[in-house]
Formats: sequence, structure tokens, C-alpha cells
Amino acid sequence: MGDPAVADTCEPIEAALTCEQAIVVVEPYFLAVQEIFIAHEMAERGSSKMRKTRIECSVDAHDTARHFAGCDETGRLIVVAPELVELPEETVLGILAHEFGHAMDFAYPGEFAIDHDGALVRATAVMALAANDARGAQARSARMRQWQDRDEDTIERTADAIGGMVTGHHIGYTGPCRLQTLDRGQDRPAGLR
Repeated sequence: MGDPAVADTCEPIEAALTCEQAIVVVEPYFLAVQEIFIAHEMAERGSSKMRKTRIECSVDAHDTARHFAGCDETGRLIVVAPELVELPEETVLGILAHEFGHAMDFAYPGEFAIDHDGALVRATAVMALAANDARGAQARSARMRQWQDRDEDTIERTADAIGGMVTGHHIGYTGPCRLQTLDRGQDRPAGLR
């Protein structure tokens, strides 16, 4: 259940553009954020899964007043609503950085976690343990169960933390709809949907 204050104050936006027109406007922002994620992966890993992430537009992506984009659970597709083009640039970039945070989280399952203080931690060492070692396999299995059993707030905060780590910009929430915005706003409120 979402925050009732948001439901009372967040007004839907209507798109002035079709999906085809909106993609022309949004794609340069998407590509800029994607390039930052690819560069981060290349520096850390020497390869990139984010290179395969693509963008599509759907009028169904704006299914509530505060939904403008989403990422599929493979990390290979980010769907945007045409209404995204009606938002300020720092909000478009904040939303895309958040969605790429999801993409990276899904592309590397179990690797990212949020600690008790809300900080991003990496389970890289656990996930790299040899699968043929009984203890390693057990530790990897336990970490994957923890990752799969996360609640919605943890999943969303993880996406913000990954987006912030990769871009170097804090993802905060602003405005009556509490939308992701770069370098402004508060941390994601609990229960925000």
C-alpha cells in the first residue's frame, strides 16, 4: 500500500507526445545514463551487461500518477511512458538512473545489498565462491535466498543506491509525486509505490 499523502497530492500528467515522439526526446538521456553504467562496469569487470539494456515506450507505463518507467527482471529492458518527457531534466535523469540501478541489480543477482544503516554493500566475495566447494555453494545459496526474499522497499532503495554509486549523484525524492531526482530531495520514503 502506497503513501496516502502521495495519493492525495499527486496529479496525473498527460502526454503531449506519442510514444514514437517521446522516444526521440528520451533516448539521448537513456543513452547518456547507459554510457555511465557501461563505463562503470568496464572499469570494474572488463565487460558490460548494461550494454544489452534497451529502451521501449508504452502508454501503459504511466499506470499511476507517479509511475513513468520500469525495468524488467532481466535488466535488459527499461520501459518508459511518453509522459516522462513532461518532467524536468534532473527528474528524467533521476528516474533513468534508478531504473538502470534495477537493471544492474537484476543483471548481477545477489551481489548488491543494503545494510542496516541503509548503505550499499557488495556480496561480491560470497557470489564468487566456487560452486564446487560445499561451503561456497551453501554461502551462495543463502545469499541468493536473501536477495530473492527482499521486500519492495529494499528493492527500490537498492536501485537508488546502485544508481547513486554508479553516477556519483544522490537519487532523492521531490515534489508532490515524490519522483526520483538527482542531487535533491529526501531518501525514498518507506511504502512509496
